[in-house]
Amino acid sequence: MEQVPTSSTARPPENIRLGILSMLLAMVLMTVMNALAKILAESYPLGEVTFFRNLFALLPAVAMVVAAGGRSCLHTTHWRGHLWRAVIGLASMVLLFWAYHLMPLANAVAISYSAPLFLTALSVPLLGEKVGAFRWGAVVVGFAGVLIMVQPGPDMIDRGAIVALTAAVCYALAMIAMRQLGRTEKPVTTVFYFTVISTALSALALPFDWITPDAHALTLMAGMGLPAARPSISARGPIRWRAPWWSAPSATPA
Repeated sequence: MEQVPTSSTARPPENIRLGILSMLLAMVLMTVMNALAKILAESYPLGEVTFFRNLFALLPAVAMVVAAGGRSCLHTTHWRGHLWRAVIGLASMVLLFWAYHLMPLANAVAISYSAPLFLTALSVPLLGEKVGAFRWGAVVVGFAGVLIMVQPGPDMIDRGAIVALTAAVCYALAMIAMRQLGRTEKPVTTVFYFTVISTALSALALPFDWITPDAHALTLMAGMGLPAARPSISARGPIRWRAPWWSAPSATPA
């Protein structure tokens, strides 16, 4: 993983309230996207669903680049960081979509909420964050609360559970990559490069498994992809403006 150089002038100010509000907005849109992903995965190949999610997300990503100043906001010297962030983020997305297909949505979501535990643990060696007992306790209590709400069944430990758990680990790594890039990169820059790279990578699977989508499926795919850039920007707010232990897991880490 590329370590992005930092300086005292590059570190943005903390804004926990704005971070929490932006994450809540991201979660609302991601809930819709997750449901659409599960519906589409029942009839279409996973790689195809992932590709169209990313392809449609390119439209708002390009629009945000134009609104942010055009090509000037795309300048970066951290290509390896963007590539790593796209690869691990795409892996998390594909695995979580697969988990939605393999098991009930409530169970998959419950397991995915183990991501803050991995994120908190990994932030210590990879980011040098200091996580005290209070913050660890908040993460554990939050995860326990999710389990109580969704009440996952006793048949959770199967292939789907392993896939969802792996997705949670990948998500944690993606959030850490976003934190590192956020020290020097603009949110729109990270979102744009993630969307472009993940679209190109997911297109590699299309020749091996393809079902031509009908108009209804394309509408659902557009509904899954078009809002994707907005949760990406929203989720980037919390990652950039507060320590990563605040993060909640998301299915589409763009």
